Amino acid sequence: MAVAFDTLAFSERLRAGGFSEEQAKAATEAFAHATSQELTTKTDLAKFDQVMRGEFVSVRAEIEQLDQLMQNEFASVRGEIGQLDQRMQNEFASVRGEIGQLDQRMQSEFISVRTEIEQLDQRMQSEFASVRTEIASVQLTLTIRLGIMLAASIAIVSTIVGLT
Repeated sequence: MAVAFDTLAFSERLRAGGFSEEQAKAATEAFAHATSQELTTKTDLAKFDQVMRGEFVSVRAEIEQLDQLMQNEFASVRGEIGQLDQRMQNEFASVRGEIGQLDQRMQSEFISVRTEIEQLDQRMQSEFASVRTEIASVQLTLTIRLGIMLAASIAIVSTIVGLT
């Protein structure tokens, strides 16, 4: 804010105080130039202080809003992470259940295969026993037949020898 002053009265006072007309004119012009610049007054500073306080309040409010937005965003992200964690836990539990079921089916299948092998082994053992019995029966029959044939041969040879 420029300060208004009477340059003629100022110059006259300087001449009355002993300045030459040139000195008074130069000093008056210098003072007029210096006072024509914007000078800050206490009122200006008080207005500026009020404006700045308002700006600070506004900036603080914006910071608070941003802080609240960030807190909300963090809470949202934490919630999403929690949901993702829960989905992963559920998926892992599901996979574990499927693995358990597969393990049970495999165990059941192994038991079934073992049972079939045991049954086959029993049938083979029974079949081998039956074959052994048949072989023994055939051996006995052959032995008897051979004995009969031998006895018949002896009887024929004896008859032939006795005839001769």
